[in-house]
Amino acid sequence: MRSRTEMGIRLNVDGREPNGTVSQDEYESVRDELIDALQSLRTPTGGPCFEQVLPREAVFDGPYVKDAPDIVIVPSSFEQYLSASLRGDWFAEPSEPWEHKRDGIIMAAGPGIDTETDVAGHIFDVAPTILASFGLEVDREMDGDPLPIVSPTGRRRYPSFEPGQTVATDDQAVEQRLADLGYLE
Repeated sequence: MRSRTEMGIRLNVDGREPNGTVSQDEYESVRDELIDALQSLRTPTGGPCFEQVLPREAVFDGPYVKDAPDIVIVPSSFEQYLSASLRGDWFAEPSEPWEHKRDGIIMAAGPGIDTETDVAGHIFDVAPTILASFGLEVDREMDGDPLPIVSPTGRRRYPSFEPGQTVATDDQAVEQRLADLGYLE
């Protein structure tokens, strides 16, 4: 586990990890066995530890799937999580109980915001909503849709990012904007 906030487990695969021990031939069976074990794991009160334990390809797609954890875990009610370090009891109070909850808060104000509309959605909808609020189209490959508080702007394909590309900016305007936001003094 690289990080508990990644909400997944990455197997130590030979040829992929520096000191890999799980052979390519064993990968599927080891992953399946671990998925089964995690799905059957129960809390001290008898409830399931995880709502979902899934292979990464059941959750992610696209060219970067190989970078995702091999197994994705969704804690039950976000009350449990795996720890990347061994310490003490198997079950303990979470050190950061405020993290990773199902429900969040979104606030929007200004011209073009429909204050009478329900904003129920998904975190994936935040970026498309921000783009639409600026009148920008959402990329066809982007997950999520603008929340109904803004007028949809449609979708288009943006050019792929090429590493090493630079974009000219007005450095003074950027610095002034960051100062206005309180990031620079």
